[in-house]
Amino acid sequence: MYGRDDCYSSGQIPLDLVSQGLLNRFGYIDPSDGGRIWLGTASGYFSQNWSIGYTFKLDSYLSLYLFDVY
Repeated sequence: MYGRDDCYSSGQIPLDLVSQGLLNRFGYIDPSDGGRIWLGTASGYFSQNWSIGYTFKLDSYLSLYLFDVY
């Protein structure tokens, strides 16, 4: 699984501008505010059965999450 997103908002906007209709609630004032998000996960599974009755199982999982704010 992989995902990437860019955001262009500081998370705080003036409520009076939203109330007046000059800015929507998902808007931003300074386009240089924001960040980038990267998310990735990978998983794997391996199983081996031997005739003598032994079983070897291996599960692996790797996850990466980066959040850069500027």
